[in-house]
Amino acid sequence: MGFDAAADFHLYEIDWQPNHIAWKVDGMTVYERTLWNPTPIPDRPLAFNLNLWHSRSTEFAGRLDTSRLPTHAEVRSIVLTASES
Repeated sequence: MGFDAAADFHLYEIDWQPNHIAWKVDGMTVYERTLWNPTPIPDRPLAFNLNLWHSRSTEFAGRLDTSRLPTHAEVRSIVLTASES
């Protein structure tokens, strides 16, 4: 993402629309998908889960520093909103 996500709190957002979904960090889109690219965007109710895991993508998240394990995540708040269809 071009910055150390652990250095400070950030706003992570998923903008989920019927034909488009975008993942954003601090208001900037970092990844997006459109309908059927490569699979359909879910249109059924889903569960919301929050967890902490390392990415296997060194390009996306850098190398995992195992000397810093175990670790933790701090969540300041979670806000879920639904737009009217």
